[in-house]
Amino acid sequence: MVDDLTKIQDTVDELVEKMYTAIGVIQRDAIHLKTNNSNEKELKNSIQIENNNNNNNNNLQTQLEEEQVFTKEDIKEHAIGIVKTSKKIDKLLDRISDLTTIGEEEQLKKLEELEKQNELVTKQLKEKAQTAEFWLKRIKVALNEVVTETHEVKELEQKLRSNH
Repeated sequence: MVDDLTKIQDTVDELVEKMYTAIGVIQRDAIHLKTNNSNEKELKNSIQIENNNNNNNNNLQTQLEEEQVFTKEDIKEHAIGIVKTSKKIDKLLDRISDLTTIGEEEQLKKLEELEKQNELVTKQLKEKAQTAEFWLKRIKVALNEVVTETHEVKELEQKLRSNH
């Protein structure tokens, strides 16, 4: 049984992986612009040139769209996965915060309950282990008897063959 903190860590790792993948897709598929932070005019011109190129060359745009591996639906699926994973983390955190809001007496009662359950399960396991050992001994005895009787039968068969 995995504790809640481990579940949270695993879910955070899952979220990081999903976000890493989504950001990688965005970086890979984004239209690249040359920018110069010190000159906004160049940025505006670059955007205008890009827009003019797109308007003048529909074939290039079509080719770029065909080269993009991820569609809008793929991006939507990434976003949904990230949101679901985030909600899962929130639920796990809420469950932990519920534990921290209960009083010390309630926590002690829960610990005592868990200890009683643990003792009961331990007792049941010991009983099952004893039962298994009992049956194992009985099976060993039965197998030894079968082997001994099989050996005796073979000896009798050999004696009968040698007498005939």
